[in-house]
Amino acid sequence: MDVLKFPIAKVSICFVAGILFAVYFPIDRFYSLALTALSIAMLTVAYFFTYTKSHSLYFALALIFASISLGILTNSLHDSKQDNNHFLKYTKESKPTYDLQIVLLQRLKPTLYAERYIAEISSVDGQQSSGKVLVTFSKENFTDSISIGSVFRTNTEIKLHNPPLNPDSFDYGKYLATKSIHAQVSVSPDQIQLRKTPSKNPRYYADNLRKRIITNLAKSGFPQREIPIISALFLGQQQDISAEVLRDYQLAGAVHILSVSGLHVGFILLFINFLLKPLPKNKVSNLIRLFITIILLWTFALLAGLSPSVVRSVTMFSFVACGLLLRRQTNIYYILLLSIFVILLVEPAFIFDVGFQLSYTTLFFIIWLQPKLRKIWKPKNKILKYINDLLAVSIAAQLGALPLSIYYFHQFPGLFFVTNLLIIPILTIVMFLGIIVLILAALNFVPFYPMKILSEAVKFINYTINKIAAQEEFLFTNIPFNKYLLITSYLVIVTLILLIYKRNYYRLTALLISIICIQSAAIITKKNVQSTSEFLVFHKTASTIIASRVGQKATIFTSDSIASNIFDNRSINGYLVNNFIKKPTIKPLSNVYTFRAKRILIIDSLAVYPKKTSVDILIITKSAKINFERALAELRPKIVVADGSNYKSQVKIWEATALKQKIPFHKTSEEGFFRVK
Repeated sequence: MDVLKFPIAKVSICFVAGILFAVYFPIDRFYSLALTALSIAMLTVAYFFTYTKSHSLYFALALIFASISLGILTNSLHDSKQDNNHFLKYTKESKPTYDLQIVLLQRLKPTLYAERYIAEISSVDGQQSSGKVLVTFSKENFTDSISIGSVFRTNTEIKLHNPPLNPDSFDYGKYLATKSIHAQVSVSPDQIQLRKTPSKNPRYYADNLRKRIITNLAKSGFPQREIPIISALFLGQQQDISAEVLRDYQLAGAVHILSVSGLHVGFILLFINFLLKPLPKNKVSNLIRLFITIILLWTFALLAGLSPSVVRSVTMFSFVACGLLLRRQTNIYYILLLSIFVILLVEPAFIFDVGFQLSYTTLFFIIWLQPKLRKIWKPKNKILKYINDLLAVSIAAQLGALPLSIYYFHQFPGLFFVTNLLIIPILTIVMFLGIIVLILAALNFVPFYPMKILSEAVKFINYTINKIAAQEEFLFTNIPFNKYLLITSYLVIVTLILLIYKRNYYRLTALLISIICIQSAAIITKKNVQSTSEFLVFHKTASTIIASRVGQKATIFTSDSIASNIFDNRSINGYLVNNFIKKPTIKPLSNVYTFRAKRILIIDSLAVYPKKTSVDILIITKSAKINFERALAELRPKIVVADGSNYKSQVKIWEATALKQKIPFHKTSEEGFFRVK
């Protein structure tokens, strides 16, 4: 591929490899710095002594080593846990609560009962500190005085992230850790000391500007239902979009529209160029034009919350602006790779962001594949030509995003072609008109007719998305897919496209090898699944769910009526999909099970159990009213398990009793699911 000929491609690949190495094998900053200094010295020596082609190999190896070292150093410098004053270094297991001063940085999507923010802990017990934390406010007594930039003191517990309570569930704690958020704090709004003067950083002013725009739109009569969509399209804020509307966009394959990305930033760049068109065309004006363009793009990025997709798009289009306004012919692949390098140099954690991965993969496939697809059909009619271009972009984008989408979301929207054909033309109107309306709203003036056209256009988009999403038979869900199938599927897609574009022996061989790879991945995956047998107790509040699995055959025992929507149950959905279980058998709970010669007894709310018999595993459910000490003496279990259907206060009493008798006690509410293999 031509893209690999760019030196920046090799540097970027090695740089990313260095970041990944440092993530999985952390290295102290001092050693990272020493390693980078050594690599730069070796690169300098290799550069000055590379006189002939025979010596160029040494320079290439030195460049690879320097790129990997730089990746390691970059990740180490951004590893907040290595900071001398990180708040975790002040925490002690013996101390339950701390006097904290917290600054709110970013608002997240609220839950049913809580408001959530990413925040910085600026002091612990009066000592200056640093480090990000997830702050959760209960919605009871929550006020608008708490917002981005708010500074407050509170005395509370610092909680480390817990692993997921059920197997193959999304590990939210691990996800937060990739963003350097290593703990959580829960507070009540009426138990904090809110400082009158907020922290007036750029995020504070951006948040105030967003609020002014939204407030002015609402005052002018803009429909309340459409305001969250406008906020997402132009301001990068999806927090207030309802679950129903968000689900419609996901089912229709249009959720990318709600994330500020290259499409949106491209419109912004075109609008800026239009505004700056009257400037004369000379060197000084071009530099002024470039300066204004980059300032406005990054102002928009700040306004949109500096999400990975926004940062990626604005960075890339900043390089595009440099190429356009300085009249230099810049290869789009070079811009793409350079933007990746710069973004990861500033924030290496973005490499784990799903949006970042999807954005760059999709953009690469559009740049690479779309010109080839356009050549398949060359209509002369302008409308047909537009449809052809739109289809080419849609196919290239979906083909690039398909493996990653299935891997992360286990679903594929079959009507994405229809969605893009109907929505993109209207979205063009919405973007250009919306920019004008929002700028005027920021200036406390919202013209009626442009606002009315904008609201009707957004309403039409929502209506269309809703109708497409209603065709659920075209949505393919619960598709099992692991990382080995992900990697090999991209190998097949890339080698197949290369062969179609230019047929020769080497490309055919590459395709056949990639097919063998994906077949091998499928065979190994199936073998691993088939060779596994296990008995599990899941965690679900107020319910009992137990599974017995042999290979791809699983039986789910539960007291709930979930037979008709088994895959909608969040507690076990991930487990079923990730283990390639398509049709589990649903059965009511019984009191006695045998698994691998182990006798398992369940005591439920009826509190009935056989006397004077020994069991290996005792499972207590539904807060069974029993004499627990007597039950342990009679049953002599090797371990006791209390699931999520029990009251927590009762579980604590049982745990203390079991530990007195030196019997291991497992509570799913804290330790997660229980597994027997």
